[in-house]
Amino acid sequence: MSTRKTRPGEMADTHFSFRRHYDSIEEFCNVEPSENNRDIYYDNIQNHDNRPELLPQWLGVGSYDAVRRIVREGWPQGVARLDALTAEVPPVVGLRRRPVRGDHGDELDIHAINTGNADRAWTRRQRRVTVGGRANVCIHVHISAAATVKSEALFWRGAAAVKLSDALTEAGYDVEIVGQLAGVGMNANGPKLGLCDTFTIKSSGMPLDKNSVASVVCLAGFMRTFGFAHYTRIPMAVRGSYGWPTHHLPDDLRERQMVTGLENACNAQTASAFIQQAIQQITAGQLAA
Repeated sequence: MSTRKTRPGEMADTHFSFRRHYDSIEEFCNVEPSENNRDIYYDNIQNHDNRPELLPQWLGVGSYDAVRRIVREGWPQGVARLDALTAEVPPVVGLRRRPVRGDHGDELDIHAINTGNADRAWTRRQRRVTVGGRANVCIHVHISAAATVKSEALFWRGAAAVKLSDALTEAGYDVEIVGQLAGVGMNANGPKLGLCDTFTIKSSGMPLDKNSVASVVCLAGFMRTFGFAHYTRIPMAVRGSYGWPTHHLPDDLRERQMVTGLENACNAQTASAFIQQAIQQITAGQLAA
């Protein structure tokens, strides 16, 4: 299949007419609707604001203002819930250096010498390795979801990503987290167009900021506030439903080895199953490109 003609300001892609990458959460959040779609974007928000009893299921919190505040200041309640989760995480064969005792090394234990254990008196640090494992892991989080998906299911999708990142980081892996918002048919007229916007949630080599990550991957309101602005950034008029989400990967990400499939984690059971399967694939070196 040939690559589509690249639109100004967009990356070339086989499947998506509109394709951009943002280097940070802040950049992703700064996107505004186009002039053609400003009214439909804010009317959509107003229509949901008029039914406040449904907002917790839609956003995960009680208002759009709360979503914006959480993204700006953090989500301690979300982090507390993450920390309390008891999703089963299997042990990860670590990459960190572990102490090995023997008759030579870097540190001498004089007590071992005095007790006649000279063959175990020295300690050296030896790096753990995994057979076929990768030291660098990219976790791909698809934040898009249909209108019928409730905020609780989206929380578990994000929780699985955070728990997996925690386990891999603790074992010595260098973890990157990339978010993706993708949809098809958001334009009201003409051939159905596709949009895919990705953004860096956690850079490789940076510590995991649970406050910011939780507000992005666990809070449905992030996608339904800031993500919807991306569907309306295109110059042509969009339909009120913004089309429908697609889990198709853009060309540049299909070339990478990543943990994918988080959209299948929607409750405690499926989140635990996803984490266990991902760790098995990583430690066995079976991540697909």
